[in-house]
Amino acid sequence: MRYHLIDINPTLSLLEQKTGFSCYLGIGFFLLLTLLGNVSRGEETQIQSNRDISVQTAGNPDYLSADTVSPGLTSSSGEILSLDSALVLGLENSRRIRIAAMEINKAEAQRLAFRTNLFPQTNLYMLESFPLTPMKFHFKKGMFGSYEDLGPIPDTDVTLETPQEPQFYMLAQITQPLSQIYRIKLGIDIYGLSREIAKEDWQKTRNETAENIRKLYFGILQAQDALEASNQNLEFYAELQRLLQDYLKEETVLPSDLMEVQAALANEQYQNLTTRHQLADYKEQLNHVLGRNLHIAFQVEDPLNPAPQDVDLEKAMETALAHRPELKSSEMKIQQAQNDIKIKKNEYYPDISLSAGNIYLQDIDVLPRNVATAGILVQWNPFDWGKNREEVQLRQETLKQAQTVREETESLIRLEVETKYRKVRESRSLLQVARKNLAASQEKLRITRNRFQQQAALLKDMLEAQSKMTDARFKYQQALLNSWSVYAEWTRTLGQESLSEEESH
Repeated sequence: MRYHLIDINPTLSLLEQKTGFSCYLGIGFFLLLTLLGNVSRGEETQIQSNRDISVQTAGNPDYLSADTVSPGLTSSSGEILSLDSALVLGLENSRRIRIAAMEINKAEAQRLAFRTNLFPQTNLYMLESFPLTPMKFHFKKGMFGSYEDLGPIPDTDVTLETPQEPQFYMLAQITQPLSQIYRIKLGIDIYGLSREIAKEDWQKTRNETAENIRKLYFGILQAQDALEASNQNLEFYAELQRLLQDYLKEETVLPSDLMEVQAALANEQYQNLTTRHQLADYKEQLNHVLGRNLHIAFQVEDPLNPAPQDVDLEKAMETALAHRPELKSSEMKIQQAQNDIKIKKNEYYPDISLSAGNIYLQDIDVLPRNVATAGILVQWNPFDWGKNREEVQLRQETLKQAQTVREETESLIRLEVETKYRKVRESRSLLQVARKNLAASQEKLRITRNRFQQQAALLKDMLEAQSKMTDARFKYQQALLNSWSVYAEWTRTLGQESLSEEESH
């Protein structure tokens, strides 16, 4: 448990001048009894945090009542949510991850839909129409031959005319692509690459979600630390206010002394309220990332050990370049651009297909009802006025752009790995400094306490040593939490959701 104290030496000196040694000794004894009860556990190197302190502020009973604090801000009930449980829950239920997964399904559906172009394509056309002009058929004399017995057929010129009434036509056609198969397969590859890019985007979303969960989790821990410190200060100021109110009745202190403490108490109450709001914000944000109701109550566990931070820069660089989704996506976009150029160049050649069809004529008696055909269908546009050439040039520029984006992405990844590597080393060094300062302050407090018991040190020295030890504890806890936050960033930098033991050490 950490205790944060405000520097009260100026106040004590003023009280000593105004009221004499008796007032100074009375306040000192109260503070000493309060502090010494918790010092005995302060010499151990393991830091234990009590995060659920309920403050009852003396002199201001309405503070943090139901009218001034949103519901749930002071509640300490709820499940114990470990970091690993939060990660599992978030990666399973995060809406952002589910949305990214839907993009994979959409890309796969597009690929399968385009793949059907490999198979025979069937078309059925039906037309029911009313002719605006009659259809006339002319048959010349002897058109169908001339015979000795019958003579010419027909024996005179004949003109037949269809009546102006509704007529029905139907055309059924089936076409199997031949020369287009190469182009279709390239298109299938492009859609397949789009699916893989969607997978990399999904993985990137998972990495970012894992980092966000870790940062919010540690933000909750830091907010609880700040709230605990504020609670300690509120208790101190409230009791100091009570003592000064008693001394003011005895006319041993000035009203300005009491007003100064009341102002400090009011300011600490405001800081406590904003800290509680910040803690509620963090918890609601974490619930949002986990994909559940914003107001689900939970408690977090304090990490007892620093994050693994012994890293090898060269190996970390290789890991990042091999696993970062952004780099993989940029490489796939280069392949897409290359395939797109091949497809466009292939359009210079004619499309050749096998084709079979049947024409059905219902209301024209002079023509056969069904006409079946089969053959080779050739489609080609040899004169496009340079359209194909310009479109090829456009796709070549797209390829150059994709290659440049890939180079830029790799450079940014290398830069980020270098920067995060230095932050890892800095956080590790800061943690070592904080640990040594904590050990030194605990030893200093132990010596000062022994000297005070032997009347070789003043109460002022005792309070100063306690204040330094409390501050050292706070800085050590902050350095510990900072090491975990840096670990979260480092994990995402390497393109992973979590680090294996081999990769983290």
